[in-house]
Amino acid sequence: MCKHLLCVLTVVLLLPLSGCVVEEPSELEGDWYFVEDLVLDFKRDGVIMGYVDDDEREGRWFVDDDGLLNVEWDDDSEAFASVQFEVNGTWLFIYDSADDACGVLSRTSIDSSVWYDELEALTYPSFCPSEDEA
Repeated sequence: MCKHLLCVLTVVLLLPLSGCVVEEPSELEGDWYFVEDLVLDFKRDGVIMGYVDDDEREGRWFVDDDGLLNVEWDDDSEAFASVQFEVNGTWLFIYDSADDACGVLSRTSIDSSVWYDELEALTYPSFCPSEDEA
């Protein structure tokens, strides 16, 4: 009888903790804009949607153990990228060493008349090359 009571108590104590094992959403998840245009949509299930020049692309994304963002587009198996990234508030910075360029995206659509003023006010991560180096 004591063994059964101990088993029931164990289940009762552990059952509420089972909900704590939920994976935290990635800070990348959601829509990202360049000026007023939606360009990337990171989905929780590892799917990424890309929108450029009225063209829609689908691919897969994940963040590896080194903290690099990895993206492979379904329509081009050779278009694989492994890039540094940082989310700072509502801004996403992506550095691709192959292009030696740092891209900046926003969580919200921003009118083109203020976009570049907003960019000038940002503090860029250390992995982004400065304008002086370019």
